Amino acid sequence: MRAYSMQGTPSTMLIDAAGRLRRQWFGAVDDLELGAKVGRLLVEAEHAPAATTSLVGDVRSGCDASGCAV
Repeated sequence: MRAYSMQGTPSTMLIDAAGRLRRQWFGAVDDLELGAKVGRLLVEAEHAPAATTSLVGDVRSGCDASGCAV
């Protein structure tokens, strides 16, 4: 939780195809708002060149090839 400055639960994080944290919410999230933001990221990912960077393997992120530490 510290790696992403999370305040507690429930917390929702929106991470793009390149592994960047794009949006973070603390508390309840409106499902229509979340769906719209996810949809925009999916469209963005379809039109973007292949990602060359990722947080996977970045020691600061708490992530490796098997996933992220919780």
